[in-house]
Amino acid sequence: MAEDAEKAVENDRSKELYNITKILTGERKRQHTGVKSKEGELKSERNDILNRWVEHFSEVLNRQDPLHPISEEDIDMAEMGEWTTLEYLFIEEFHSRKSHHAK
Repeated sequence: MAEDAEKAVENDRSKELYNITKILTGERKRQHTGVKSKEGELKSERNDILNRWVEHFSEVLNRQDPLHPISEEDIDMAEMGEWTTLEYLFIEEFHSRKSHHAK
């Protein structure tokens, strides 16, 4: 390893030298960042951080159903945009023929 480090220095390969140094010293820098609670307090303990993420995602992902849900028909109409009736009929016919082709 020492010879590899010397060669890295001679050939100006600082990244390789850095990696060898890290291996020889056995140092592993842990990246540990905290998160803020709702009150603005910095939490750095592992359990506090995990609990804060659970709290955050339960609020974000657990929503009530919308008061006026969108139906499939509404989506179909929105996708049509400014098409004329003839264009719409053509596209419907195209899709129906496409789905009946042999695989």
